[in-house]
Amino acid sequence: MPESSVESLKESLVHESKISIEFVVLMAALTSVMALSIDAILPAFKMIGDDLQLSDPNKIQYLISVLFFGFGVGLIVFGPISDTMGRKKPIYIGGVIFFIGTLISFFSTSLNMMLIGRFFQGFGAASFRIMAMAIIRDEYSGKSMAKVMSFITTVFILVPIVAPTIGQAILLIAPWRSIFLFYLLTCSATITWFGFRQRETLPIDKRKKFSWKSLRSSFKETLTHPTSLSTTLVVGLMRGGMIAYLSCSQQIFQGVYKVGDKFPLYFGSLAITIGLSNIMNSRLLENYGVGQLVRSALIILVAFLIPATFYFYLASVDTPSLISFMLLFGGFFGCLGLLFGNLTTMALDPLGHIAGSASSIVGFTQNSISVVVGMLIAQQFDQTVLPVLTGLTIISTLSLLIFIYSNKLGYIELK
Repeated sequence: MPESSVESLKESLVHESKISIEFVVLMAALTSVMALSIDAILPAFKMIGDDLQLSDPNKIQYLISVLFFGFGVGLIVFGPISDTMGRKKPIYIGGVIFFIGTLISFFSTSLNMMLIGRFFQGFGAASFRIMAMAIIRDEYSGKSMAKVMSFITTVFILVPIVAPTIGQAILLIAPWRSIFLFYLLTCSATITWFGFRQRETLPIDKRKKFSWKSLRSSFKETLTHPTSLSTTLVVGLMRGGMIAYLSCSQQIFQGVYKVGDKFPLYFGSLAITIGLSNIMNSRLLENYGVGQLVRSALIILVAFLIPATFYFYLASVDTPSLISFMLLFGGFFGCLGLLFGNLTTMALDPLGHIAGSASSIVGFTQNSISVVVGMLIAQQFDQTVLPVLTGLTIISTLSLLIFIYSNKLGYIELK
């Protein structure tokens, strides 16, 4: 990330007297465990496929989708636990599960065995994500929460920028299994930091006794709240596009465009666009409403994706030039930076009284939708880019229609 952008982030945080820089970085580190589990291993996909003797190259995509599936299941477990046990203990439980999954993946000798390990990795990483979101909701709300989310996402986005490079560097000096040892080290450091520096944000007198009745009630309230439901659907669709890209990224860059060891450079370049748009988002929130920014981002997405997709079909171009690909997907990820934090804020803001459960239910629903959508798009990959681009166009258009219709019904406010 450019030095000026990092300085801009620091200045923004300093001017927010109630927002601690260490708090933002720590929360970002917790949520980054999942991102690191995705991105650092991408350069090793071909090696893993060869080592595990996969006959179908698209099967390697399951290492991403199963991780997200485990993550989604973990969300629905750790949310209610957080309202019962507080915010800190579930982090330690999730850490142990993540360690077990990482060790299974390290010792795996077949794709099925590795998928089991990846499931537990995702399951454990869910505790980091859901606790971080609950802690943030405990401390902030409204625009302040949106700013914190934007700051955290900005720090968080450094991981996709550098993680593939780290994975590539490890591959230069060690076998691909060593990447899983790196996961163990970074996770241990993050949990230790969290244990010593983060206070418990849910007092004992505010904790709830777990009951299935309460969980069903939280599910009903979250998924029937019109604002939460509509924004969750949009996030699920748009995140599905991101999962599709992540699943195919190694095949696209190294298989289609033949970039070789420069894969981390191109991958990181696209990731930068999300970080920059999040910095811009934190500034824009000073003058514009959360809903206004979301609507604008979706309109921009549809405005350039539909014409581009139609052009490639009419011109019989199934794979655009690398420059065109980078511009199109850079625009896509740039708009995502204006969507995820703001939409999640809109989904959770009216549910502060059940922050832990609501965070898990919203996250589980978003993740369930995104895994299905992402794999449907990714499995259409046929050594050309057009199927993926078409999928992004469809989900972006559908998301805009959902958002506009929800606003028309009064479920979503633009201010």
